[in-house]
Amino acid sequence: MKRLFLLGLLCVSANLQASILTFDDLGYDEAYIADGYGGFNWTNGDVAPVLSMNAHLQDQDEPQNGFKNSVISGSNIVFNGWGESHSVIEWAGSGTFNFTGAYWTSGWENQSLYFEGLSGGAVKYISGLFDINTESPIWIQLDWQGVDQLRINNSGSHWAMDDFTYSVPEGNSLILLVIGLFLVILRRSFRNTL
Repeated sequence: MKRLFLLGLLCVSANLQASILTFDDLGYDEAYIADGYGGFNWTNGDVAPVLSMNAHLQDQDEPQNGFKNSVISGSNIVFNGWGESHSVIEWAGSGTFNFTGAYWTSGWENQSLYFEGLSGGAVKYISGLFDINTESPIWIQLDWQGVDQLRINNSGSHWAMDDFTYSVPEGNSLILLVIGLFLVILRRSFRNTL
């Protein structure tokens, strides 16, 4: 019985491993992210172009350019194309995803972000305000479970994002975990009655 419980726990942990989108496999300067990339639709085509460190991220003529300070891994980041104040990242498949967090930097001036997590069109989560700046990336961790859409709302213009971290829940593994827990409890109860 303990083995079944451990097997269920192992299945859940294996299926809930975090995936990190670094965007480094996406080519060059200001190429738009195609829907389906990483399992997501990057809706509103102008919202999520890719910006490469090798392009104008290193522009020395713009000292307030936060893009050049935003890269965490590799050479690419994602930003909200026209400085839109509402951006949407939507799960492309059926079901939901768990959003862990990402690194955020402001493009031109300090600003605030807040997030909404939706499931089936209904708002499930709303975050508080997070202040971001142009000097360094800030990790924003939300740990939201079972959402199919992430809305990013900003008070300024451009933001940059890197290392988008998420996982995909597996319902069957959760059932195995519950069964394993039930069997362990049943075994302990049986042992206590003897």
